[in-house]
Amino acid sequence: MAAMVSLAMPAAAGAAMGPSADGLSPDAAKSSGLVPNANAALHGTFQTATGEHLKVVSDDNVDGERTVVAKSAAGDLVRYRIQSTSVTEADRAAMRASLLQPLPKPMYSETRPEPETHRVTAAPLAKNLRWTPVSVVASTDDTVSISWTESKFTAKLSDGSAARSNNGQVVLTNLKPNMAFTAELTATSDEGDGSEYQRERIVQGSTLATGTVSPMTYQEYTTAYVHKAFIQESSVSAVYCGYNSQYTFGGDGRGYHLPSFATPTDPPNYRTMMFANVNWDNTAPYDFVWTKNVGASKLYKNGVLNKTLYASMNDMLVQSVQVGSTYAKAYFNHTARNPLCLWLDASYAGSIRYAEWVEYYRSGTVAIDGYRFKAPRHEMYGRFNTTSGAEIWKTIAQRPNEGFLCLLGNGACGMDFYQNSASY
Repeated sequence: MAAMVSLAMPAAAGAAMGPSADGLSPDAAKSSGLVPNANAALHGTFQTATGEHLKVVSDDNVDGERTVVAKSAAGDLVRYRIQSTSVTEADRAAMRASLLQPLPKPMYSETRPEPETHRVTAAPLAKNLRWTPVSVVASTDDTVSISWTESKFTAKLSDGSAARSNNGQVVLTNLKPNMAFTAELTATSDEGDGSEYQRERIVQGSTLATGTVSPMTYQEYTTAYVHKAFIQESSVSAVYCGYNSQYTFGGDGRGYHLPSFATPTDPPNYRTMMFANVNWDNTAPYDFVWTKNVGASKLYKNGVLNKTLYASMNDMLVQSVQVGSTYAKAYFNHTARNPLCLWLDASYAGSIRYAEWVEYYRSGTVAIDGYRFKAPRHEMYGRFNTTSGAEIWKTIAQRPNEGFLCLLGNGACGMDFYQNSASY
């Protein structure tokens, strides 16, 4: 868990504000005064906030998540954790375009399907992946600097304190050695078509133990991700599918909530579910497992069950899986239709569609980058190993239902672009 710390912005480059009350070091006189420039590191330069060059003493050069240790002329150490993405603007354009493609012929089943699981021997990370740094956490024994690809952002810590970025970074000062922290970074941007979207990213780390650099911690066994689409209401009108007012569809009758530890094989409380798990050190002949399932689509007439069908899972796919030693990625390509809204082999009420890249970082981050039609509700979660060997779910994103008309796609109410992450 993250320690409660407060944010303090430097009064001038490299100068720290006085100590705050929430667990911060009471002895500022022992501070080296060194403030690392995380924003410069985002662009490949290692220096202090005052411009002093830092000498790199170690660099693991690991794709996806790189750790660099540098030293000042006075001998003060700085550790940089640099997370990068291999999702490019071309990938995002392709995701968006895929959701505009015509739908394949719809199918359905009258019998309840079982969760469908696929065990994959993933390809190694491609040598031609184009890596772009996303975030930098630069730590000394009493100061942490955080930078992100969004130059203007807000950082919020677990105690509720928050600060706006200054010169592309947020600085936490007067911290105790070996203090853990988690920060939620948020920014609002223009997608380019006049609409705004909010990006979020979780970063975490710790200050250094005095005079030393401890090894980074990693997920021991597995890291998992689940994406569910569901209808909050217990019952919704079926008029939008051409039925008269006597007819309703059954919903899922719930709000957002963390998955159970039986996921992905627990009873469906969703319209659709896709789950994928990376096995970091599995000696079995596979290192990536993904599962998909759908809930029952029920039609009621005057409150009495009239028909039950199940949407096809044929167009719910996890593709392009690549797994390295500390980073993995997979493409989720999802289309599912209400089988009770089919006429002459056409789905005239639209579909639940999304396309997203999911990135797994073994240090304990799952990041998503995708587009979706804006209905129904969507929820995305990451599952991590705790230091005790147990498992814990963390919220990545929860997206609203902006109206069932949105199932018709971009022409009806636009697409929802999202970039979010969770860390442990």
